Amino acid sequence: MSKPIPKNGPLWGLGLIIAVVLAVLLIATHRSKPSASTQNNTVSDTSIGLSFNISKDFQPIPRDVLTAMNPGFLYGFQATDSTSTQCIISQTKLNKPIKVSNGALHFLEQGAFDDIQKNHPGAKLIDWAVVQTASGPAALLETSYKDGSAKIRRAEVILPSDTALTFAYCQSPSGQNDRYRSDFSVLFDSLKVTK
Repeated sequence: MSKPIPKNGPLWGLGLIIAVVLAVLLIATHRSKPSASTQNNTVSDTSIGLSFNISKDFQPIPRDVLTAMNPGFLYGFQATDSTSTQCIISQTKLNKPIKVSNGALHFLEQGAFDDIQKNHPGAKLIDWAVVQTASGPAALLETSYKDGSAKIRRAEVILPSDTALTFAYCQSPSGQNDRYRSDFSVLFDSLKVTK
């Protein structure tokens, strides 16, 4: 039968010190973690009926730079620590509403992928799915392609509404994609079209 460790012995003191250090670290970590609402900025554009959240780790791309990239881009953001990691939002007006179905979303996904392939021959479709956004079902596609010598991984959501198709994509160098995945989800999950 083993003997109990005396409360005044050296192991008991070491155990107490370790417990106190762990408790202090746990409290410090809990207090220093900001809430989700303080980690994101909210953008609401009533003129086009669009709202979304974007991580505070992303800064707006200057308007002249965004327009030079594509005059149709409405909003653009880049990671504060990586200008090659970006999120872009654009819209295309519709003449008539699209009846949202899995077939219609697949058609939108295929059209978006065809457009990516025009700009980046050799692009690969990794996956596509129907996802739920704040406004309802949308198509999500993940692609990879080369831009010069850089390998890029891109996720894009296509959200139909009665008046427009909203395109939101985020891309980063392939090796950094997992690092920014939660930031990309902030945008995609909050994307809302009200017109």
